[in-house]
Amino acid sequence: SIGINLGNTYSCVGTWISDCVEIIRDSNYDLTTPSYVSFTNNERLVGRDAEYEVHINPENTIYDLQRMIGRKFNDEILQYNRKYWPFKIIKNNHGKPRIQINYKNEIKNFSPEEISAMILSKMKEISEDYIGQKVTNAVITVPAYFNNAQREATKKAGEISGLNILEIVSEPTAAAIAYGFDKLEPNDNKNIIVVNLEDIFNVSLLSIKDRKFEIKATSEYTHLSHEDFDNRLVNHFVNEFQEKFETNITTYRGAMTRLKLHSERVKSKLSSSQNVIFCIDRLYEGIDFRSSITRRQFEELNMDLFNKIIDLIEKVINDSGLSKSDVHEVILIEGPASIQKIQSMISEYFDGIKIHNNIPSDEVIVTGATILSAYLSGIELEKNLENEK
Repeated sequence: SIGINLGNTYSCVGTWISDCVEIIRDSNYDLTTPSYVSFTNNERLVGRDAEYEVHINPENTIYDLQRMIGRKFNDEILQYNRKYWPFKIIKNNHGKPRIQINYKNEIKNFSPEEISAMILSKMKEISEDYIGQKVTNAVITVPAYFNNAQREATKKAGEISGLNILEIVSEPTAAAIAYGFDKLEPNDNKNIIVVNLEDIFNVSLLSIKDRKFEIKATSEYTHLSHEDFDNRLVNHFVNEFQEKFETNITTYRGAMTRLKLHSERVKSKLSSSQNVIFCIDRLYEGIDFRSSITRRQFEELNMDLFNKIIDLIEKVINDSGLSKSDVHEVILIEGPASIQKIQSMISEYFDGIKIHNNIPSDEVIVTGATILSAYLSGIELEKNLENEK
């Protein structure tokens, strides 16, 4: 059996081997595989190869599936994002979205479930190549805010891919299992805040009582992610370039793509450094762009976004009917970069409460899913796992 973290941007898969979780690397030796599917005149690509196509074949490269699956065509969130997707979304006769692409010089329409199934098939293939035998049983994670229609659509995608879905489990529940909260004593009840910044920023309050997991409240910023931090850096450097060289490079795709890539690297380096110095050779018309930025400057650029995360935590606590003092521990899933300021702000908000963030963020959710999958498959784990469906 396997556990799959079916993410909006990246997906990963794990299995239970030799009494522990083994997270499986793909053919590129990466733990995570981009949740992208691309259609060309010759073939269908899934994962890293599909992600490479997004700049050269954008109309036929599909991503952002969590913003589509299980929704009606007229759904507000789908329609908002539709304005920014380069691929075409149409409405079928039942009011559901269909993704229209050109594949091998033929126009074809796919449901979000069918595209998701292609990604799940890739995860199944990765696991089978590693294990050396056919894989059938799986647990798949979904965001806590997914409703029944979205969960059922995800289950359908799994079935299309040839998997027997043991359970669709929420990401915060999987994270709590990964950190061992399934092993609490029956009377050791806890309320846990799960702050998930891995993809779409969301916060959930998870109550564990008598070893049963219940999502008391959840909320998300659908349009806020780590990319917003990257964009703040990009804008900062664009303005700096314009001040130095009196040139606006925002209309030059090649320059902006390279600047975006370096901004992501700068953000990552600021996790462990107080200051980052970099140079982009020949960024525009032969001009070498040299710059530096401090962690403090980065924090000032993004402080309003950091505050939104605290606002989201407050909203979830209020929606749960509990108070801040009722929260016992926090799980922080940080995403592609660890931002010290976010950690310190959350710790300060909760008066120094224990924050769990030692499991790498791209591993924590799939670890929980894999443990649950092994348990539901009858493997003896000395656990008593019960959670919401």
